[in-house]
Amino acid sequence: MKIEAGDLPVNEREIFYYLKNLPGNEKQTLWILIRKSNKDHICVIERVTPAIRSLIAKKLISVNRSFRHSSKTSLFILRQTPHLMKKLQELGQEY
Repeated sequence: MKIEAGDLPVNEREIFYYLKNLPGNEKQTLWILIRKSNKDHICVIERVTPAIRSLIAKKLISVNRSFRHSSKTSLFILRQTPHLMKKLQELGQEY
């Protein structure tokens, strides 16, 4: 399965193109987070890396402030693009 911009709502296409041009380490980190996320687009991680900080700064992921745990962090992944996220999760299940 390959994702095409035409398969997405118009308001999500800009983010799709933006993701395609991310630096390699950020793209790889985002892909790992997408594959680890649940159906609500939430992923719990052990530590925040520089690549994750960069993705947060770019507003592609955000910290789930209601999650309370001393050594883990909960993240919302691509929260503003639900259709794109669903397609990426389906793609991640294929691999």
